[in-house]
Amino acid sequence: MPRSNIEIGLQRGARASLLLCAASSLTTRLLGPSWKTLAATTVATLSVGFALSRPQCRTVDSIAAAHALFVFLVTSVVLSRWDALTTLFAIFTATHVLLSIGEYFQGNQVLSRWNQGLFRYIGGFITFFGTKLKSAKQVRQWWLRTPAVILAGVPFFMAISALATWNMMQELPYADWPWFRGVVREQRLRARSWTSWRYRAPAYVHSPITKGFQGRIRLLKLRPRWPLGEIRCELVEADMGTTSCPDYEAISYHWGPGKPTEPIYIDGKVFHVSPTVLAALYQLSSYHQTRHLWIDSICINQRDTDEKGSQITLMRDIYRHARGVTVWLDGIPEPWEARKMLAGLWHEIKFGTTQSVTAMLRMYSEQWRDSGWDQLCAVFCHPWFFRIWVIQEVSSAVDPEAVTILTSTTTLNWSNMVFVADSLNSLPLNIAMQTTVVAPEALKLPLGLLHAVFMGYLGTADPQSASRRLPALLGMVESYGATEPLDFVYALLGLLDPEDPVHGWLKPDYSKSVEDVFATVARGLIMTLDQGKSCNEVLSYAGIGYTNKLGAGLPSWAPDLTSQGTRAGTWTYQQHFNRPSHACQFNASGGSALDVFFPSPKVMRMRGIRFDRIAHVGPMLKYIEHYGPEVDEVTSTADMLINHFRCRILVLSKAQRPYPTGQNLQDVFWRSCVGDTQFVRPAPDSLGTACRVWEVMMMRYLSTEAAQGNRIAVEALEKLQDVMQGLHGDEEETGVGVVLQLLELITSNMAVTKDELMRTAMEWNGARMMCCAGRVLCVTEDGWVTFCPPETLVGDVVCVFHGVGTPFLLRQSSDTDSVTMELVGEAYVHGAMDGEGACRSEPEVFTIV
Repeated sequence: MPRSNIEIGLQRGARASLLLCAASSLTTRLLGPSWKTLAATTVATLSVGFALSRPQCRTVDSIAAAHALFVFLVTSVVLSRWDALTTLFAIFTATHVLLSIGEYFQGNQVLSRWNQGLFRYIGGFITFFGTKLKSAKQVRQWWLRTPAVILAGVPFFMAISALATWNMMQELPYADWPWFRGVVREQRLRARSWTSWRYRAPAYVHSPITKGFQGRIRLLKLRPRWPLGEIRCELVEADMGTTSCPDYEAISYHWGPGKPTEPIYIDGKVFHVSPTVLAALYQLSSYHQTRHLWIDSICINQRDTDEKGSQITLMRDIYRHARGVTVWLDGIPEPWEARKMLAGLWHEIKFGTTQSVTAMLRMYSEQWRDSGWDQLCAVFCHPWFFRIWVIQEVSSAVDPEAVTILTSTTTLNWSNMVFVADSLNSLPLNIAMQTTVVAPEALKLPLGLLHAVFMGYLGTADPQSASRRLPALLGMVESYGATEPLDFVYALLGLLDPEDPVHGWLKPDYSKSVEDVFATVARGLIMTLDQGKSCNEVLSYAGIGYTNKLGAGLPSWAPDLTSQGTRAGTWTYQQHFNRPSHACQFNASGGSALDVFFPSPKVMRMRGIRFDRIAHVGPMLKYIEHYGPEVDEVTSTADMLINHFRCRILVLSKAQRPYPTGQNLQDVFWRSCVGDTQFVRPAPDSLGTACRVWEVMMMRYLSTEAAQGNRIAVEALEKLQDVMQGLHGDEEETGVGVVLQLLELITSNMAVTKDELMRTAMEWNGARMMCCAGRVLCVTEDGWVTFCPPETLVGDVVCVFHGVGTPFLLRQSSDTDSVTMELVGEAYVHGAMDGEGACRSEPEVFTIV
């Protein structure tokens, strides 16, 4: 067990014993000297103990062993899973019990009259420090006297150690009371200063970095400390990359919402850090040697925006020149179990078969969840995997083997984590992953695995590859988060090639507004990089058809990068029609040249044609992640399936006949759902069959739930039956007969296994992400089938811009003159993605604000 956990547990337990004294004193005063006193004290003790206990800090056994072997032997059997607070309350109560038993055996003569009065009427601090120990020594039975003395002495020692060091950690019960934390922090600082060489230590203030060498940085020199001692260090300047620069470790961690409230000493002065940083420093500090670290919250003056901007440009080199990158993951429950699970999966994937890995996943996720599965899920769902800055920090390491994942009790191998995550994200194991069981707090597991793979890939990718261009990176990091909105841009600059032209017109500057920076990024990418292609990529992230957190201050043609994570949560932006990862590219403008210019910083003018106008808007098709028993899968499946058939009916009833592509409307529907592509165009006919299998599997699932008495499933089937009435009429075209035939095949043909059907259904489920997931199906006035942003309205104009690969929707601006329009978002128009509609009307210039 790490020293920091033991020390923190000792201090927390000691403070808990003091709080117990107050509770015991109050109870004794209220109830008086009777047999009820012991029972009431016990109840109050255990009640408060349970209320204040924090199960994520399981340090009971080690803390007890550090104080007394006897207490360790008792708690390892009786209280092995209790929190340190609860254990100390139980120890104090046991002291009461032993003294009461001794009093009974001695005929109430074990205590002097004075001590009896203290024990029965006060029962508080005086009783705790004096009477308990004196009374315990007066017990005549040796088998009662020995444990009584030990139990009375242990809390006394812990109280003294707490008063001497008085460190407060984030797990304390009053952590969520800011006003109380402030008072306690002030008194704690006074107590610390009183025990040190001066009464009160002044606050540390950063000195400006000496100008001269371009790569000059600060390093944190972490000094050796005594057990239970303070964190003491100093900040030294160093010229990065030179021989005079000491070897240092770069720390990567999750900042979190916590403010810098915990004090450390830098050059003898107080400097406040977050609880996460304090825990990391305790873990990294040594009793006998000095250690050099680079940690951004300390080594960069966060109050100086100019320094932040200049130091951010050096962060790539800072992590590249570091001896190693240490990733600090705090709050992981039982990380040693996660390590065993990771090693087991690595070995099974490396040397086993797909069937053996699938069996292992199902066994651990369903039967032995607490034997490593839940803990490994907690690792990949840690907030660190969702922080945008860590991408640069990990991928900049000179060697992936130099990256170490550090938890409270063990370390994890980063390369092994990336290998396991990549395997679980790839076929066929990703199908098995979609049927595994995870805890409610681990529903982000698929995204955490994907982020681990992405960061591992960037660490080995060529800096000049397309994946390292800013438009591509903006698409890849849409599900990450950041404390500062500007970090969604500035955190990516270190991932670009040093010769990338973006560095010429974009510099980190935290004094600028978020709206101005986002608009600058959009303008710069549209005008300087491959023009048409970059323009398409930038505009695909923009539009008022999606949630915009920044409001009217941001032009509709500029992406709101702070909303990307929200959109990704509904899989709206997981696939863009023209993103570089697609093997096939659309060309709706028919090869015409891009014509765009900016008359003012927030106004864009583009040439294009009006293709059509939206006449009918259907429901949004969602991508449902089948994870976790706590998720109401019946409701989500029913909603998904009902909206699926409503969209099918909308196509059959409103789309033009015959359709311009010559396909029947059933084919038009399923091909539109996948953008008529599954990495090749047109999409293979087998996807149409997969769509039907998916429908039947979903209906069978609801039927099974309804047969088991699930009321939601019964109501869903009734509603689904009413919806499907719209499909009746043309049996051949609607394909109801095909559905019935597939249903008969599934129930009668044993040659078709459940796994094969599930694999086929999941093939369709994954292909839906190409186009329809998170978008609404619409039909235009001329009967064209389209998929549009979720907030599309009837009357929105479908436009094809010159030099841009996909159509876009525009909406007449409501708060300005009639000339200007607003960008709604990217659209897919089936049958018009290869220039078929590029000449439907005369070209015009659109003014977009």
